Amino acid sequence: MAMATLSIANIAHGNQASPDELKADKAVLTAVVSIQCQGKDRGKVLLSSKPSAPDDTKKGYPSGISDAQIADLINRTEATDALPKGIVCPRVRVVPYARLKAAFDRPAKQHMEFPVPPGVLIPIGANTGFKDTFPDIGILLRLSMPVYSPTKDMAIVYFSEDCGGLCAHGEYVLLQHVNGTWRVIKREEAWTS
Repeated sequence: MAMATLSIANIAHGNQASPDELKADKAVLTAVVSIQCQGKDRGKVLLSSKPSAPDDTKKGYPSGISDAQIADLINRTEATDALPKGIVCPRVRVVPYARLKAAFDRPAKQHMEFPVPPGVLIPIGANTGFKDTFPDIGILLRLSMPVYSPTKDMAIVYFSEDCGGLCAHGEYVLLQHVNGTWRVIKREEAWTS
């Protein structure tokens, strides 16, 4: 099924979600996080516990996803305080948002001068305490909450990943519920730096 034919319906927000909706959210988001489990060469992944929607500069214009669908995704994400518990993957560690924010708010122990010499990698959150707090992390992952089709068998999720410097991008992921399992059927880039 093409994204263009998908009509997204909003479901209950955050703590108003039913147990079935929370179970679906966890399954959908786990399927999206499994994309990260496949890439072994880029280091460990840190997942913010707070959902994150694309902002105006990073919404992108993916083919087949309407502005209304993106608006539903943003509204649901902004109305939700935390991702469902239990999203797991061996390479991915979920961190409470307060701890992540504290790391970014703290200055780095060793300040990095700009411009950097050729060949020097700029870490995630350069000149913040991110690398001091999370020295083994290669990617910072943020996920939106999913929105579903009226039949609840299709979902869209937005994710962004930051790997330092200009190494970052965002994608929309279309998933389909097939034989009791949520499967990624299409990925559409929203932006890249």
